[in-house]
Amino acid sequence: MGPFAAGHILDCAQRLSQSVAARDAHTKALTAALQGLRRNEPPATTVPAPAARTAPAARTH
Repeated sequence: MGPFAAGHILDCAQRLSQSVAARDAHTKALTAALQGLRRNEPPATTVPAPAARTAPAARTH
């Protein structure tokens, strides 16, 4: 293996390393974005809603 081949292999290894780093960064960002879109689970204990109030009956004379 000559100096040209060694330099070429080193260049390819550096580019591959940069590509893997970029992929990992994109995966991390995408995972965070998707987790932000996930629906929240309802609370384990729910407080019942107050009963609806009805309007008082109209008086007729």
